Amino acid sequence: MRPVAPLFFVACALGTSGLGAQSAGSARGMAHSETVLTAVAESVAVTEFASASRVAVVRFRDRAAAIEAGYHRIGMDFPSMGEHWVNTSVLYQGGFDVAKPALISYAVIDGRPTLTGAVYAVFLLPGETPPPVPGGQGMWHDHSGTLTDESSVPVHHGAMSDTSSTRLLVLHAWVGIRNPAGLFEADNWALPYVRAGVPVPTTVSIDAAKALSLLSGAKEYYISLANADGASPKAIVPALDSCAKAAALIAERMRERKISTKTDIDSLETAWRSALHAISRDAGQAVAARLNGGKPLATTPE
Repeated sequence: MRPVAPLFFVACALGTSGLGAQSAGSARGMAHSETVLTAVAESVAVTEFASASRVAVVRFRDRAAAIEAGYHRIGMDFPSMGEHWVNTSVLYQGGFDVAKPALISYAVIDGRPTLTGAVYAVFLLPGETPPPVPGGQGMWHDHSGTLTDESSVPVHHGAMSDTSSTRLLVLHAWVGIRNPAGLFEADNWALPYVRAGVPVPTTVSIDAAKALSLLSGAKEYYISLANADGASPKAIVPALDSCAKAAALIAERMRERKISTKTDIDSLETAWRSALHAISRDAGQAVAARLNGGKPLATTPE
């Protein structure tokens, strides 16, 4: 990565050049300016990381190029992450290089595989800490790659959660599809909106996103989650199908109007929560809670 742009000029622009003043007001002003400068530096660093990461994966917009380079798909198509494609030779080389992501993420959008981001992975031995990245080492998360790990609470564990064992640390960089929650956040709940062809709202509703995800194949994912608790597909499929039917009608209206209204989002949320309550009734509370991100349901549908 290139060094962060010199901040002296930014400091001057923010009025921090009068360093001789010793008043309390000046001290507070200096503290505020330092905070602003830190935020500016972090923003620049994130932008530069994103730029370097985007350059690293641009040639893989055509998935055939990724396959030729040695990437292959692993795991399921996750509603908030899409597909993971790993290059095992890069993974086992060790080290961290922004120009060489060990994994790439894709999602089928408008009927074709679309590059959504780069995914970095490093193995750490006991006592080791992850490489520094903009925003801090907490941007990395433990990642076993199992269905249970992806759907448990918390879904991902922080990079410093356990340093006593050998572990795999993962860092997502959403350089293909913007993640409103942040460049490095593992879950991108804007993805179901994009895949459904509807506008992404200013505030992304996860419940609405889960309803929309049923329009892009997430039914298989939720069935697998239910199976992890021993539930039969017969106990959850009718509720998921009913939710998908409602979501399809709402999404059609959203596409026609080219806007996501509060009414649309509320309707999608209601469809998803109604499905969860039906699943709770037919398959049990534990199954419904698993599909709800590990959180127990409200007593009655909202």
